[in-house]
Amino acid sequence: MIDGMPELLTMPEAARLLGIAPGAATAAAARGYLRAQRVGVGRRAVWITTADEVARYAATRQKRRTHAEKMARLVAGIRSDYEQELDGITAVADRI
Repeated sequence: MIDGMPELLTMPEAARLLGIAPGAATAAAARGYLRAQRVGVGRRAVWITTADEVARYAATRQKRRTHAEKMARLVAGIRSDYEQELDGITAVADRI
């Protein structure tokens, strides 16, 4: 790396750092989730990003994962409450 210049990474390098498939990193770049620049023409074009951008994207992935886990726990709790209520209604209905 040259002083003052950001460290540039290809999508396979970025994917390796993120722990995802290269295709997933490329898709994230194409959709604008991972800031990157497509360099070249046609089949020879490659996506380039920076190490700082990979770190930023990794942090946003962690936030989304944490949110998804919270939502899954919430849904599981609601489902449990619903099943308990249904069991109570079934027990009453069986006595009638």
